[in-house]
Amino acid sequence: MSRAQAFQKRRWICLAAALVICVCAGFGYAWSVLQNPIVAAHGWPEGQVSLAYTVTVVCSTMAPLFFGGLIRRISTRMCIALGAVLFGGGLFLTGAMTQLWQFFLFYGILSGLGCGFIYPSMMAYVVRLFPDRSGLASGLGTAAYGSGAILWAPTSAVLMNTFSLAWAFRILGILFLAVILAASLLLAEPPEGLREALCPSSERTASPEEGGLCRKQMVRTPAFYLIAATFTCGLIAGVIVISQASPMLQQSLVSLSMMMMQGLVNSFGKVLVAGYTAATKIDTLAMLPNMNFSNAMSSYTAQNIGAGKYDRVKEGLKACLFMVVVFSLLITLIIFLFGNQLLSLFLDPGDTSGALGYGLAYMHTVSVFYILMGMLFVPNGMLRGAGDMGAFTFSSMANLFSRVAIAYGLAYLTPLGANSIWWSIPAGWAIGASVSLLRVKSGRWMRRSVADLVS
Repeated sequence: MSRAQAFQKRRWICLAAALVICVCAGFGYAWSVLQNPIVAAHGWPEGQVSLAYTVTVVCSTMAPLFFGGLIRRISTRMCIALGAVLFGGGLFLTGAMTQLWQFFLFYGILSGLGCGFIYPSMMAYVVRLFPDRSGLASGLGTAAYGSGAILWAPTSAVLMNTFSLAWAFRILGILFLAVILAASLLLAEPPEGLREALCPSSERTASPEEGGLCRKQMVRTPAFYLIAATFTCGLIAGVIVISQASPMLQQSLVSLSMMMMQGLVNSFGKVLVAGYTAATKIDTLAMLPNMNFSNAMSSYTAQNIGAGKYDRVKEGLKACLFMVVVFSLLITLIIFLFGNQLLSLFLDPGDTSGALGYGLAYMHTVSVFYILMGMLFVPNGMLRGAGDMGAFTFSSMANLFSRVAIAYGLAYLTPLGANSIWWSIPAGWAIGASVSLLRVKSGRWMRRSVADLVS
């Protein structure tokens, strides 16, 4: 049995190790989860923080161009080991950064270069492992690299919530260094003759030595510049999307929940739609005091955490919740006394279709629970001010999607019918408020404060 034939079984182990390495190198796709905590922790301009990610992308793409000679001279295993040290070490040092230039150096340049040594080398390696299935091998490598957003974004969020931003970088840096180095030990160079043994001559594509172009010849062809322009446009678009992926995903989830709720409303006919639309306009105005309390609590929390006065944050929360109770009761009283007049601003007072009745049913049900809305908004403002964006986002999503689930469940499983729509709203507030208040009571929001994030 030739070496090429004996290697055919081992190459699957090598492929698995290469995919693990690619998954680790795909950490860059989790950037959108890191950007806001970095800005909150250090107070650096968002544009400059985003620029550091651009530096990372540039370094990772330019590394093969400037270090191609070195990469070709050393073994694949050595190349990956060098990349692991740069990539993992850069992330670990990022956890100790205190100045913006350090962020550019550690995260932007060092980790970027490390990724540039790892990912292109792995893509070339898996194709050499499977010359007979190069499309499959390269596709798996690309998929593993792209899965970074799925795996590392939630992992980063959990680490930041449990420890701090600094320790999240340190833990991930050590993890990537250890995993990539361990996986590199399983890599083996494909033996000579593997390509010839697996690919009949009629199926083989020409290698550079068999009729391909060298670099000087390549840059003289129009196709090179067309491909370069295409990849440049794709890269720019990808960087823009990745840097904003987290807020885009959150907004998409909000839009999805609103669309599903509107679909349920529409299913009850145009009369209910008219009453519901008028009532939600008044409801939006009624929400403004609680929204303002939430924004005020956010600023108040950030200022006092910056001064290290955590007790004042708790006192401010109690005072804010007291004002929520007072204003909510007042607004509820106004709606019960003048509900017909308020709805008449948007509906014909003489309407006999029933839209006015639906609008009143909505307002009378929801307004009773405005205190719950304040119990959701104000603690969420506190969490935002403390930089605990993971808990804030989870609470907001719990409110939205539990509301949708409860509305559909009550509409189809109980005789409530259209009433299920407005009863689901305070139910969602109660669930979201429970999440926020439990987080506040746990005291873990203080770990996410600006003072702790910088340490």
